[in-house]
Amino acid sequence: KGTANSTKVPPKHNPISDTTGGGGTQLDTMYRNIKSLETKTFGKTFDSDDILTRLARLETKLLGKPQQGKAMRRLDALLLMQ
Repeated sequence: KGTANSTKVPPKHNPISDTTGGGGTQLDTMYRNIKSLETKTFGKTFDSDDILTRLARLETKLLGKPQQGKAMRRLDALLLMQ
């Protein structure tokens, strides 16, 4: 059962952790949205790169530099620019 004084260890920080709930459906949506933005912005996609690299590339092109914060919120900001 555990004791009343047991301490929970917080999970390690994961910049895309807020996108993986619900069996990956949010993550799937995130990949689709990044793919769409890449196609509109660059005329091609960068499927072999990880999602954070792809997001930073889009932010650099559209906003001048990579942004800080959780990946889903960063992607939402780019989507709002459309």
